[in-house]
This record gives sequence, structure tokens and C-alpha cells, in this order.
Amino acid sequence: MSNTISVEDVPLNRFHRLLTVRSGGGSFVDGYVLSIIGIAMMKVSPALGLSAFWEGLIAASALIGIFFGGFIGGALTDRLGRRVLYFVGPTLFVVNTGCKAVKCCLRCAL
Repeated sequence: MSNTISVEDVPLNRFHRLLTVRSGGGSFVDGYVLSIIGIAMMKVSPALGLSAFWEGLIAASALIGIFFGGFIGGALTDRLGRRVLYFVGPTLFVVNTGCKAVKCCLRCAL
């Protein structure tokens, strides 16, 4: 008889809660990217005179990026570790979003 512990028997700790929150970040970012492309396309298409072909290509580029990003992210996770990537990915997203907000505020103030 072996003394193996099932996943269901492991007590929930701080790491599990952080892992759950940070794992949801990827889905949030994917949804954000796909929704913002649709919103941006409504404004950009008439201004640039884009045809349906180019609108579709631009919208599909987000999906293509998510597809290849999964492969690259998986390789980086294997190389650097899950904990590092679950911290770096959302951190970069928040920092870049903050920089964009500051840039917009400074441009409006000038």
C-alpha cells in the first residue's frame, strides 16, 4: 500500500490562490485584446478606408498572435518556470497599460 496524496487532499494555501488569480489573467488579456480590436476597428476602418479584406486580416492578426503566443509562452514556461511567467506576464500588462494611461493624460494636458 502506498502513501500517495491525492490532489484533492492537499490543503489550499496562498500559492494556490495566487495561481488561480494569475491563471485567470491570461483569459482576461485574451478577451481584452479581442474586444479592443473590435472596438478599434469601428473607428479606424472609416478613417483609413479599409476594405473588408483588411479589416478581417487585422482582426485575425490578434487570433494569430494569441495562437503563436501560446507556443512561445509554453516554451518559456518550460525554460523559466511557471512561477516566473505567472508573475512577469501580468506585471508587464499592468505596467504597459499604466504607461499608456500616463501618455494619454500627458498628451491631453499639453
